[in-house]
Amino acid sequence: MALKLHLKKRPRRPVIIEGFPGFGIVGGISTQYIIDHLNMELIGSFFSEKVPAVVAVHNKKMVPPIGIYYSQEHNLLVVHPVITFPGLEWSFSTALLKLAKELKAREIISIEGVTSFSEEVKTYYYTNSEKLKERLNALNLEEFKEGIIVGPTATLLATAENFPVVCIFAETSIEPQDARSAAKALEVLDKYLNLGIDTKPLLKEAGKFEKHLKQIIKQSLEAMDVKKKKELSYVG
Repeated sequence: MALKLHLKKRPRRPVIIEGFPGFGIVGGISTQYIIDHLNMELIGSFFSEKVPAVVAVHNKKMVPPIGIYYSQEHNLLVVHPVITFPGLEWSFSTALLKLAKELKAREIISIEGVTSFSEEVKTYYYTNSEKLKERLNALNLEEFKEGIIVGPTATLLATAENFPVVCIFAETSIEPQDARSAAKALEVLDKYLNLGIDTKPLLKEAGKFEKHLKQIIKQSLEAMDVKKKKELSYVG
């Protein structure tokens, strides 16, 4: 089932960032921090009957399952899914690319965590654009040369064709939430886009930030479980 789009503003030629919750919730932590740090405006969302009926409340504001946020100052669009939606990865990437093409976006940047058991947090990039690759190499960033990419980032790369996509990967441990890795990913993003993002508060209040996200995810999973049980009760 295709994801439907609701959008009350249509900025032209933005850079789009997406951070799907994955390993270490690096993408989720990063995008939430960008939204807060840049005081971005909620301008829309993706929705589908297949998406769990779950919303969160953050800083007294409602957070939809897949929110779309905008910063006019930076002409930046952030797509922020609250939780993972297994089975909707292809639909998500298709909807995201359609949005990017409609707005004539300059590029899509995906922030993702990759598993590691090392104490040191390393960051990598991958892009399907030779032009952007030159720009990333000029910043002395390390290229992701071999490995497995999974989830929405994988489907995005598989369907992007000639649309420019940049992936920023940060190594993360087996811990459920990893604000330190998210901070490293944000440092790379800031170096690339020059957004003026200060990651010190994220590192300082990592525990508080992680606890907040953990609670959202826990409540979302519980809500999904209740929904499944109700659906089963209708049948049996």
